[in-house]
Amino acid sequence: MAWPPRLPEQPIFSPVLNEDYAVRIARDWNVKHDGAGFVTRFEFNAHIVGEIQVVHEFR
Repeated sequence: MAWPPRLPEQPIFSPVLNEDYAVRIARDWNVKHDGAGFVTRFEFNAHIVGEIQVVHEFR
């Protein structure tokens, strides 16, 4: 299992380890530029273990 390829107009995927910082990116930048922002939680490696959880959603 892997993340799907990014769209040409969305070339950047930025994993961060700090949830507060991820919230700021999703809320303050993604909503402004893309109309929505999401913070997810998962173990990031070649074999994602468990479910990918959406922990914050902003629109």
